[in-house]
Amino acid sequence: MVLDSDVDLSIDNRTATIRSFLNAVANGTRGEWLTDFHGRKICSHICGTKEQLEMIPFKGNFTMRTHSVLVGLSMALIAFPGLCDGQSDGDSGEPKPSPELELIRKNAEAFVDAFNKADAKAVAALWAPTGEMSLDGKTLAKGREAVEKSYAEYFEENAGTTIGVTIESIRLLDPRMAVEKGISEIVNDDDESVVDAYTLIHVNEVDRWLIASADVRQKILEPEFDWKKELGFLEGTWKAEQGDWHVEATFEWVANGNFLRRTFKVYNGEDVESSGVQVIGWDPLEQSVTSWVFGSNGGHGRGWWTLDGIQWVVEADGTTAGGEVITATNVLTILDNDTFRWQSTNRSIEGYELEDTDSIRVSRVQTEK
Repeated sequence: MVLDSDVDLSIDNRTATIRSFLNAVANGTRGEWLTDFHGRKICSHICGTKEQLEMIPFKGNFTMRTHSVLVGLSMALIAFPGLCDGQSDGDSGEPKPSPELELIRKNAEAFVDAFNKADAKAVAALWAPTGEMSLDGKTLAKGREAVEKSYAEYFEENAGTTIGVTIESIRLLDPRMAVEKGISEIVNDDDESVVDAYTLIHVNEVDRWLIASADVRQKILEPEFDWKKELGFLEGTWKAEQGDWHVEATFEWVANGNFLRRTFKVYNGEDVESSGVQVIGWDPLEQSVTSWVFGSNGGHGRGWWTLDGIQWVVEADGTTAGGEVITATNVLTILDNDTFRWQSTNRSIEGYELEDTDSIRVSRVQTEK
C-alpha cells in the first residue's frame, strides 16, 4: 500500500487519530470522520479500508461484524485480535519502546555493574524493602538487608567473579507490576561459567521499579503436564464459517514432533483475504506453552497458554504491520475431539479497548476414508 507523503503516520499521530475517531463515534459523526482526507489515510494504514474500520467493534453500541470475528479467529487463536488486514509500505516508523520497560532494562544494567564491582549494597538497593531471592524455588533471603548480606558473603567467597545478563522478555502485567525472564552467566577467575535461567517480579514503588522477587533456576524444568497430549487433538484441518466469510486452518506436528504448526487462510467467498502461520511449543525459559504467529500482512505476535479445565487461556500481544501494539486474552474451549469454541476477549489496540468477539464454533473437517 502506498500512502501519500504528506500524511504523518507516526505512532503518536496514529494514536491521536484513533482518539479523534473515538470522539467521532461518541458524537455520532463517524461517517463524517471517515470521509476526511487525513482520517481516510490513517484508516487505510491501520485497517486496510474504510469498510474494514467500520467493522471494528469498539466499546460502545456497535454491531459485531463477521469480518472482525473471523479475522480475529485466524490471527488471534492465538495472537491477534483481528484488527489489521491492510498492507504497510514500511514507512510508518518503528513502535516506540515503553518507558517503563526501558527503566527495567536500566536496572538490569545497574545490577550487572554492581555485581561486577562486588558492591553488595548497590545490588541490594535494586530490591524492594521486603523483596525476596530464591534458588530453584528455595528461599535464600527475605528483605533488602538479607539480600545484601547474602551477596556480601558470595562476593567474599567468590572474588573476581563476574556476571552477564541476557533479557529474554519483560511483560507489564499492570502499571505497577512486571515480569522479567532471562538467562545469566557467571564466570569465575578460572574462566569457568555457570548459566542459569531467572525470573524477576518487579514492582513500581514511588515511581521506581524494584525487585519484589528473584528466582534463579539452575536446571530446566519439565512441563507439569503433557502439553502435546492436551493439544494433540488439534492435529488435522479445521473450519469456521459465518456468512460469506470462513477460516480454514491445518495443524501438524513439525521439528521432530516438538512443535505444532498451524497454517491458516481467511476467505471472503472464494477469495483469500489473509493468511499466516503459527508455531506452538514448550518454552523452557518461560516454563509455559508459548506460540508465535506471523501474518501475511507483516504483523506478528506471541501468546502464553494456560490450561484451565477444558479451556486453554492464551494471554497474547502483538504488533501490526503499521507498528500498533495489540493485546487480547483468547479462550479456546474444547467441546469434544472434533469441535471447540473460540473467543477473543480483553482486546485493545494502542491501549484503546475493543469489544470481545463472538464465541465462534470451530469444527474438524472430516476426511473421507
